[in-house]
Amino acid sequence: MKKKNFASFVLVIMAVFLSVYIAPMAAFSVSDDDTINLEESYSDSNYFSSWSYDSNENAFSIIGDVTIKGTVKNATTTLRFNIAPHITVKWVADYSFSRANASPRNISAIDIFDGGSFEVVSGSISSDDGITIYSKSSTVIVSGGSVSSEQGVAISNNDGGPLIISGGSVSSDNGNAISNTSTTTLVSGGSTLIWGNIYGNFTIAEGAILNVPAEKPPLNTMLGRFTNYGTINNFGTINHNTVLVNKLSGTINNFGVINEGIIRNEGKINTVENGFTRRGRLINDFSVINNTGGAVEIVMQP
Repeated sequence: MKKKNFASFVLVIMAVFLSVYIAPMAAFSVSDDDTINLEESYSDSNYFSSWSYDSNENAFSIIGDVTIKGTVKNATTTLRFNIAPHITVKWVADYSFSRANASPRNISAIDIFDGGSFEVVSGSISSDDGITIYSKSSTVIVSGGSVSSEQGVAISNNDGGPLIISGGSVSSDNGNAISNTSTTTLVSGGSTLIWGNIYGNFTIAEGAILNVPAEKPPLNTMLGRFTNYGTINNFGTINHNTVLVNKLSGTINNFGVINEGIIRNEGKINTVENGFTRRGRLINDFSVINNTGGAVEIVMQP
């Protein structure tokens, strides 16, 4: 009987040891010098050679290249990344932010600071309102995955560095997909979907395809200066005060509306199906304009 009680006692001691010492080690084994798993709980004592965490700011300071992974739903506190110059953070996580349930000071899902690069490779970042990604003096790259907002701005780069869209999608159901007035947004790579209003200066590289779908007017409006070396498929509206420079290698397929803008065309413009071009200034330099079933009403202004 005594032997049985002793054996039970030993088993209890072993169970306590495993729960106290082994379990925490297993929980934090997912994160390392090169990886941050957002599903884990962090404290100010979490330091790795490439990154550290500040609980007061809910901020990661990154001094070496890292990958962000994990799944977080309905976060209510802004997640901040202070990325050192020449350092790249690659995002493969799924993260949603609930602005409706957040405090007034938390207006964005993710903030990017300090001059490094933040690349969305896959996964998703979404918000119900406010700003999904806010960048200040840093580089933001979307090469895959999705960045979206239901009511607000998907990417705000008005105080930021370069913004490069080379794949994936950037969208806002009832707001601005991209707001970038401080630098030029480069659209490169393959086919890119931008859903929602886009503001600022944009360059579409040769071989790149920018798709602007049509839904819920007056959304999906292009406003700013666009230099096109690739292809623009416009199902939305290229709006007033917009300057659109279509280079020799460029093609614009207009299924939507080109409205009150200035177009300098060196390449090809196809106005097709229900496309409509009106009240704009067209400067056409030895190039091709094809009108197939669309409407063209261009008023040449001095």
